[in-house]
Amino acid sequence: MIATADIYWACAIIFIFFLIKKFFEGPPGARQPPIATTRRAPPAPIVPRAFTMDEIKTMNGKGEEKRLAIVIKGKVYDVSRASSMYGPSGGYNLFTGHDATRALALSSLDSKDLDRGIEDLTKDQESTLHDWIGVYEGKYDVIGWVDDAPAGSSTTSTTSTTTTSTTSTST
Repeated sequence: MIATADIYWACAIIFIFFLIKKFFEGPPGARQPPIATTRRAPPAPIVPRAFTMDEIKTMNGKGEEKRLAIVIKGKVYDVSRASSMYGPSGGYNLFTGHDATRALALSSLDSKDLDRGIEDLTKDQESTLHDWIGVYEGKYDVIGWVDDAPAGSSTTSTTSTTTTSTTSTST
């Protein structure tokens, strides 16, 4: 036989359940829309393109351009997804809008190592740079390349042209 106390406990549990449910639902009519309507559209595919350093300098999160980008060996990386680190108040913000190749190779947070060539790196520094490139390749999208990167930091090959002059003598 069921005791009266058991019925009271069952009613109390059901009552508490409905109170909790009502509390977490919020006010009437404030239900969440279905998940399908709250999903964001997938981002537009990135079509890599050439950038100038003047364009890159605007990608520092401080102006109208909201994208955060850095350059490593002529490649432009979009680091916007890590805005807490690369944004205006982030610890690595000094890299955004710059060619950070030399600074990464030297493991430097000094602005004097930005936008400079890498032709004088040691083997150890080149190895460090290679490791950093692996990190960036794995974490961030490459959105393009820089046509006018500092000498020695570009991934594009450079060609030299030679000029020849001909002399003619008249008689």
